[in-house]
Amino acid sequence: MCYAYAALGWVARFFPRLAFAAPPWLTGETSLGAGLAALLLVLGGLFVARRSSTARSTALVAIAGFVGMVAESVLVLHYQSARGALFRDLGALLTSFMAGLALGSGAVPRLRGPRTSVILAIGLAGVGLAVAFEVRWGFAASLPGTAFLLLGAGLVVGGVFAQASLASVADPAGLVSPLYAADLLGGAAGGLLASLVLVPAFGLEATAYGLAALGAASLLVR
Repeated sequence: MCYAYAALGWVARFFPRLAFAAPPWLTGETSLGAGLAALLLVLGGLFVARRSSTARSTALVAIAGFVGMVAESVLVLHYQSARGALFRDLGALLTSFMAGLALGSGAVPRLRGPRTSVILAIGLAGVGLAVAFEVRWGFAASLPGTAFLLLGAGLVVGGVFAQASLASVADPAGLVSPLYAADLLGGAAGGLLASLVLVPAFGLEATAYGLAALGAASLLVR
């Protein structure tokens, strides 16, 4: 909220009328209609994605990219608010998430089975719940604890990408580009929405619970 007000104050130097304005989420004027429309859009897209293997794989990867980026953002912001400093430890935190991506993408091809997709979808929901519990009770608000949570989030996201890459489709080589694009789009959308809408409007804990719901919804396209 402080960041939003600071940005608004700076822009008001060039557009003075904005000095008397405030984003809707800072005044509590959230739109229930917009939220319901977004929910219906996501659910509709997931049902449509069930029609083909390629669409299912790309949808899962997009969801995983979104969940991973938002979870990373929430954990980093929570760590900063709990510890009072971030930049000294930011490299270690981001490295933990990237290490999780590598471990997940390497482990799934060796350990995958008939229930792997279900386990990974549940894992995405578990990431959201773990982040929400951390924000609520701060049981891991230290560098090792936050790094461990980021490692776990990366592990699940990397596993989803690997599982989608191994999906049975007519043209496996042609699946690489859609999956990579879906991962980038999901991550980009997660970064933008988390910083501009979700965290300012709903807070860290509610955003994390939303991730858990989105992870559970990914069971629709497994």
